[in-house]
Amino acid sequence: QQDITDSNEKSGDKNTEKKEKVLNVLLLGVDAEGYRTDVIILAQYNYHTKKVNMLQIPRDTKIETNRSDKKINSAYGFGKEEELFKAIKNLLGIDVDKYVLLNYKGFRELIDEIGGVKIYVPINMDYDDPFQGLSIKLKKGEQVLDGEKAEQFVRFRQNNDGTGYPEGDLGRVRAQQE
Repeated sequence: QQDITDSNEKSGDKNTEKKEKVLNVLLLGVDAEGYRTDVIILAQYNYHTKKVNMLQIPRDTKIETNRSDKKINSAYGFGKEEELFKAIKNLLGIDVDKYVLLNYKGFRELIDEIGGVKIYVPINMDYDDPFQGLSIKLKKGEQVLDGEKAEQFVRFRQNNDGTGYPEGDLGRVRAQQE
């Protein structure tokens, strides 16, 4: 796997001065209100190698900004894609070319449209949050998740009894990447 690099960097090929041509796309999942990007994945497509490299940026990543909320996931709420693109540029030195923004409804519909996703659920997931209208009920094991269950999978943090991923939020990040 190659590092994600700025589209203006020169190719590693010593026999050419040609620049690598890449497309930088942000894959974003917004919360129910549509203000915070709780999933931020930078996908970089290299036209020469035909490979895609992806980097997930944790939602709580601190950024330099004049706003009181210093987390990257709030940038979209303060200035839509322009503010988020600026935060990505400041953080990684990369210009964003395009973005895909999905809310929960769009996420569920996309998963249903492709016939579900095959996932290994690493632990039993049992969580209820009446304030968000969120109920997660998934059993451990390999299964094909429809849109509703896939949403439960990517939103899971911990069980009602406080147990959850052994590595904390990193488990949630891995689940979202799957």
